[in-house]
Amino acid sequence: MNILFTSLWTLLLLGRLVRSQQLQRRDILNYLLNSSAYDARIAPDYEKDVATEVDVQLFVTSIDSINAISMTWRDSRLNFSHISNISVLELDQRRIDDVWVPDTYFQNEKSASFHTITVPNELLHIYNDGFVIYSIRLSLTLSCLMDLRFFPMDDQTCSIFMESYGYSIENVALKWNPDDPVIFGLDDTDEQTLPQFYFYKPLEAKGCSTVNSFSEILFLRLCHSITCFFGYDGLLP
Repeated sequence: MNILFTSLWTLLLLGRLVRSQQLQRRDILNYLLNSSAYDARIAPDYEKDVATEVDVQLFVTSIDSINAISMTWRDSRLNFSHISNISVLELDQRRIDDVWVPDTYFQNEKSASFHTITVPNELLHIYNDGFVIYSIRLSLTLSCLMDLRFFPMDDQTCSIFMESYGYSIENVALKWNPDDPVIFGLDDTDEQTLPQFYFYKPLEAKGCSTVNSFSEILFLRLCHSITCFFGYDGLLP
């Protein structure tokens, strides 16, 4: 009985704050994520029979060491422009699990690890119009078939494949970021090459679907010259 009374009092207090637009950031998060209208297990537009479009962007700080993937989408359930003048909410890592995020995976992954020192290296920002930015650092070992007959004067082409693991294209549509699908280096002064190799063709970032896959597949084709090995966190033959 006390728990029920406390919950009702909390809802009444939040309702009063909403009407007065005096919500603090914590109140807004509680209002958005604790509401019965929001379910982190369901894609944003799942009930509308409309695909949630997710823009994907790769950040490569070093081809054979540490990288990050960033995804953006819009979740109308998280729109709070009508209750506050605050422009963006930055979530703590412990709160990210309360928000729906795409179940993107790397199809040709051999091994992978997330960076968790000193806390899980992930970021999630919610803008007042429901726009969401999610980024996470990870290290990957991806498979790549290589023709080494002309080694060490060989040229290789390797691909990175990404898709949604559980959603069809009718519910989640992965798209490359139209401006910068892949960003190399930490800033504009960093070079896009490493001592092991250099790119001799522009990066090819496209989307496709296959008979064996019910979701959209994003692939990134890397054409490079190699001297000893090539790695997107270790792309090995």
